[in-house]
Amino acid sequence: MFKIKNLYLRNILLALLFGGLIAAITSVVNYNMKFVEIEQQVKKDVKFDSTRIKLFIKGYLDNVENTLNSIQTNQLFLNYLNTPSKMNQQIVTHLFRGLIKSNEHLFQLRFIDKNGLEKIRIEKERNSKFIFSVSEKNLQNKSNRYYFEKTIKNKAGEFWYSNLDLNIENKMLEKPIRPTIRVSTNIFYKGVFYGIVIANLDMDRLLSQIKSNNNFNVYLIDNEGNFILHPDEQKAWNNYLNNGYTVFSEFTSVDETSLELDNFGDGRYVFSLENYFKNNENIKLILEADNSYLENIKENNLQYIYILGSVVLIISLLAGFLISFPVSKLYLSFNKLYRDNLRFIDIIDEYVITITVNLDKEITSVSVKRNPKMYQNA
Repeated sequence: MFKIKNLYLRNILLALLFGGLIAAITSVVNYNMKFVEIEQQVKKDVKFDSTRIKLFIKGYLDNVENTLNSIQTNQLFLNYLNTPSKMNQQIVTHLFRGLIKSNEHLFQLRFIDKNGLEKIRIEKERNSKFIFSVSEKNLQNKSNRYYFEKTIKNKAGEFWYSNLDLNIENKMLEKPIRPTIRVSTNIFYKGVFYGIVIANLDMDRLLSQIKSNNNFNVYLIDNEGNFILHPDEQKAWNNYLNNGYTVFSEFTSVDETSLELDNFGDGRYVFSLENYFKNNENIKLILEADNSYLENIKENNLQYIYILGSVVLIISLLAGFLISFPVSKLYLSFNKLYRDNLRFIDIIDEYVITITVNLDKEITSVSVKRNPKMYQNA
């Protein structure tokens, strides 16, 4: 009975060892595979978020381009160009007011004639829906301003984009700061150049949308490595606020060559936005995986591995037990038959004399007599 218990115990232990080994191997293999999956998951999320950001920017800026295009083809505006009377000017002023009202991101819209003189200027007060037209006496000569000089060099139908900078009022930075980009286009009518239309676009909402991200820290930098956008607001706009931060002081692994790549390491990915911000800044988007985001992915994967390992262990144990019992019974049956056979052989050897003869009828062996008393009594 003791031997039988030992046999079952040994088989149970082997089943436990088998289940634990299978579960361990499965967990290790899946753990290593999950590290590859984590990297793939991060790249997938990077691609998704970078595409989402690019679409934000495109929609934001396409909207202002559509507004300027609508002005060029608007019959009321063309009538004003053909006949610049006070009445037609008032009509276009109302047109501009309506366009600013319909595009909440515009805060200034102007028509500047071919000599650089402001003819119509509509503005919207910050944090207000109040829209007003600047009086004629306050209109200015902008012929020497860079945006006028740059725009008139463009061909008809082309758009000029300013740097993404901070708005300046009366030669002072507007406070609180207002990120701004200016978009302008030349106005031609019947092949004659009449001036430019320029719109000032408030970029604060767009930048807030770009920055709002649960997975990545988001940076925007210009071609000189200056921060436009930074997770720490005090480090943003260093080129205008002189806060002393640049991408090269912030990221020690960055050099100018690496900024041309899609990924410059350390869990940071860089994308060019040159085709979206169509200026000369070659603005780049940097996505840096947030630690909490990475920890969340790892934790989810570890939970998956624990669950998978537990399931495999339970299944392996059950399989081991189911296999061990019939094997044990078969072993016991075989062992019983083997012992019975040995007992019968011993009886034969003890009470019967046997000889072995080869093919030549020669005796090769004789069994040993084991019970002499039997023959003495005979």
